[in-house]
Amino acid sequence: LFLPNVTAQNIIDAMLLNYEKRIETLAGEIKVFGKSISDIIKMASILEEEGRTDETRRVIADILWKRLDEKMLLQVDASVVYATGKSDGNKLSGEDFKLKSPYNTYINLGLPPTPISNPGLDAIRSAIHPTKTKYYFYLTDPEGGFHPAINYEQHLVNKEKY
Repeated sequence: LFLPNVTAQNIIDAMLLNYEKRIETLAGEIKVFGKSISDIIKMASILEEEGRTDETRRVIADILWKRLDEKMLLQVDASVVYATGKSDGNKLSGEDFKLKSPYNTYINLGLPPTPISNPGLDAIRSAIHPTKTKYYFYLTDPEGGFHPAINYEQHLVNKEKY
């Protein structure tokens, strides 16, 4: 809560202090995980938007970290939503996925240049504690169901089905 006479800088300072306090509680886990805090926060920002539950966020984290390690495109709809400024993935068109933007993970390898959302602690924990799976693809259906796939062929079946 902020008083009415608060300045923008006061709010920024309070938010940064809050972030630093909270992230400090995960410092040991972050160190063990071995990725940069920048990459972890970027990944967590994607997980915040892409996953509906901690369980799905952890599976998505495993999928996306593997895709990064194997130099595969992430192909995350949430990054395209961010790049276009549209309100959700259901409003994306085929042309949106071709948008030339550093945030478009359908055409750019790697993580976006900055976070695409403000991730909560659960999303950050999911980023540093992925659930090991055999999956490389996933989609979320319009009702929120989560459908992972081992390979692209399975993913295409899921896309047709859901």
